[in-house]
Amino acid sequence: LVRRICPNSGREAPIAGCIQMLIDEQFKDLPDQYRSRITDAKSVLHLAPTPECPNGTRGRMAVMETLEITPELEKLILVNAPEADMYKVARKNGFISMREDAIMKALRHEIPFEEVGDLGGGFLEAGDDADPDATPVDNSAPLPEREAV
Repeated sequence: LVRRICPNSGREAPIAGCIQMLIDEQFKDLPDQYRSRITDAKSVLHLAPTPECPNGTRGRMAVMETLEITPELEKLILVNAPEADMYKVARKNGFISMREDAIMKALRHEIPFEEVGDLGGGFLEAGDDADPDATPVDNSAPLPEREAV
C-alpha cells in the first residue's frame, strides 16, 4: 500500500532530468504494444501539506503486479530456469512491476512521487549484475557484542 495524495494538494514538478531518466530506464524494455498503459504526463506531484490536508495524503492505495502464467513461462518455472529468463518472457507479455505500477499512478497524480522510491519489483530487473553463484548472506545470526570504549 502507498499513500494517496489529497485532492487539490501536492507540489507539481515537471518530468525532466533525473525523474525522466528514471521513467525511461524503468520502462525501456516494455514492448511497444503495452506502452499505451503509461500516461503521457508532463508532471508529477510531491507531498505538500494544505490546511485541509496537513499531511498531504489521505488514505492508501494498492500498487500491484500480476503475472500471467503462459505456457512458455510455465515451462521455465518447471525447469527452474533463472529468474532473469522468466522476467524476459513475462516482460514480453506485458508484465508491469509494483514499482512501475506506482510510477504510472504517480504520473496520473494519484500518489506522491515520493512513494515510488520505496518500491521494488518481484523480478530481478533485466541486466542486473547479480552473481548467480554468489553465496547467500545469513542475516539471521546475532551481531557480536561490542566492547565498551
